[in-house]
Amino acid sequence: MRAALLFGALVSSVFSATLTCEVSEDGQRIIATVEADRNYDSTETRSVTFYWSTEGADWDKRERTVELPATHSKVWDWRSYEPRPGNVTVTAILDGKTIEDECLIKRHQ
Repeated sequence: MRAALLFGALVSSVFSATLTCEVSEDGQRIIATVEADRNYDSTETRSVTFYWSTEGADWDKRERTVELPATHSKVWDWRSYEPRPGNVTVTAILDGKTIEDECLIKRHQ
């Protein structure tokens, strides 16, 4: 029984979250989605902070904090697609851990 309790404590402390960044189907938005393990044992709302930056545009930075309700696994943020002079990098912080993704912007010529 003691080994089972120790194993459970190790498994519950493992951090698992992903961040994906993509352009919406209609081409109007860049959507960043954080997906984390659900915690059915908790009633606490967690916060996810999104940090947006655009390559070659120091003026185009944004920070936004979004709540991830207890027992939920996904939260998202979005920005308008245009005008972006370069690729967009999104960083998210959840439970003190940092995850990052880059959205490649295709320019029409």
